[in-house]
Amino acid sequence: MQRPHFPSPLVGAALVGIAWVLALFLFTLQLDPSHVERSFDIGVVGIAMTLAFGLVATLAARRVPEPQAPRLGLVGFDARLAPALALLLPYVIVASEVDNWIAHLIPPADPQAVRDAIEAARESDTTLAVVQRALFLVGIQPVVVEWLLRGVVQQGAIAYLGRAAGVIFTAIVGIGTINAGGTTPLSWALLSVGSGALLGVVRVASGSLLAPILLHMGWNAIGVAAISLGDALPIPGFNQLDQSFTPPLLLLACTASAGLGFVLVARRLAAQPVVLPIEPDRPRDDD
Repeated sequence: MQRPHFPSPLVGAALVGIAWVLALFLFTLQLDPSHVERSFDIGVVGIAMTLAFGLVATLAARRVPEPQAPRLGLVGFDARLAPALALLLPYVIVASEVDNWIAHLIPPADPQAVRDAIEAARESDTTLAVVQRALFLVGIQPVVVEWLLRGVVQQGAIAYLGRAAGVIFTAIVGIGTINAGGTTPLSWALLSVGSGALLGVVRVASGSLLAPILLHMGWNAIGVAAISLGDALPIPGFNQLDQSFTPPLLLLACTASAGLGFVLVARRLAAQPVVLPIEPDRPRDDD
């Protein structure tokens, strides 16, 4: 007897919703009424999101039909793909410039308030806060987010919707799980979906969950470093709030790098099966 593909798109979206609700519940349990401002510490948020997304993904993965390991991406990937992943790292600079242009064309209601909030958070950073941010955003968040989205949800969505639609669907239901930046709601949504779709393409092309996890880690590491090293390593338009746009030469180099990385990744898509066949369930001894 063969089980159907799991999860369906509707169930996949529900899994992500359940993960968010559980994360909110776990976050609420950690609230300290006497020091509410401390409850929004990245460590508290990180614990809630890690437990919620990790638990939902792990339980859901047990329902995925055989062969589970390659279907979930729990396999290695060709080392020759590593240069392509490295070339995709400057994508974060390109994404930041897209946000700059959207904010320029459709300014936020109070752009100065956005700058002041970011600057205040940067000035109040302690060494512990930086370490917590790095541990969560670089070491933990990419693993649990990719495990649920690109591991569990995407393979089911592709089985039902096809490769392109499945990747885009997964990116849409994963809005808010990627630190893609965005100073306006429009740029936040567009960059979140675009980044998720790119991670989905990397997942399909590599056949491995490890590839999007490493790329996600790299993007977050650049973001954490940009915030922490804003004074020592200023990048106009990226981590310097008083500059509107990225220097053209830097933007051109980053765009060329990300574009070449995407081409190299896309060339490997044809070598990967669209949907793995489901192996029939093994009969039990008591049958």
